[in-house]
Amino acid sequence: MDAWMIKDIVGIGGMTLVLLGVAVGPIGRAIADRLRHGKLPRPGQAEASDDLKDEVESLRLEIGEMQERLDFTERLLAQVKEKGLLEPGGRSDG
Repeated sequence: MDAWMIKDIVGIGGMTLVLLGVAVGPIGRAIADRLRHGKLPRPGQAEASDDLKDEVESLRLEIGEMQERLDFTERLLAQVKEKGLLEPGGRSDG
């Protein structure tokens, strides 16, 4: 056997042992858990996510209320305009 073949065999054997050690160690278990279960939320991240969902829902309700008010205001302005109570510049006679 040549010296370069021995170096290659030792190198491949060493890398195999290192990879095997990583695979069965804590890093390998963490990678396996990630593959099995997907990304798990960090501690406290689930609560933050719930808080954000609640805030988004609250904002949606507020936007809905504002939309109703805007529609009401537009209807009132349309009625005033139909009755001729607005001057051409948009000012009322009051």
